[in-house]
Amino acid sequence: MKVDLFLIPNFLYLTFVTNTGTFWGLFSNINIFFMILSIIVLSLLIYIITVKTTLNKLNTILYSLVISGIIGNLIDRIIRGYVVDFIGIKIFNYNFPIFNFADIYIVIGVLLFILIGEKYETR
Repeated sequence: MKVDLFLIPNFLYLTFVTNTGTFWGLFSNINIFFMILSIIVLSLLIYIITVKTTLNKLNTILYSLVISGIIGNLIDRIIRGYVVDFIGIKIFNYNFPIFNFADIYIVIGVLLFILIGEKYETR
């Protein structure tokens, strides 16, 4: 593992990793598939929040997190041909997979949807 900069010694570090797959580098080298999938999911989410229903403030934030994460990774895939991951965490000599802010937004948005559920306001 090449660490470029430890922000918190032996815990949080910055490095540079290219990722043509999904989380943890799974399904590498099918970048075009993930670009198409991202566009489809992004279109579906935008459709849901603009046409289907009126969302409360919390769900607006959750959708915004997921959409922002998808757009961030999609821009990387289109411009670079891969996603740049750069944040690393090391706990008890275990290096978690490297990730980026877009991944954080997607994970937080999806986890909060699962934990608190999706609630709509009526029109």
